[in-house]
Amino acid sequence: MIRFINIIRKYENVARLGKQIINHKENIKRVRPSDLDMEFNNQERRIEEFIKEADNVHRTWKNNIPSVNEYWTGY
Repeated sequence: MIRFINIIRKYENVARLGKQIINHKENIKRVRPSDLDMEFNNQERRIEEFIKEADNVHRTWKNNIPSVNEYWTGY
């Protein structure tokens, strides 16, 4: 069974990747026109990685729900 803190860290990594996707609009303004295609490809890669990681973390969470200490939740 995976530790709860490890699951939380994985969710934090997914959130960090989501912030990169959101900030793409601001970052694209600073990219040279010759590098725009490469940056859009990187954005697509980040989106695909976000979807894959979010699904993976959610699956990990569903398989390890008992890792939450009952003392923390009160149940």
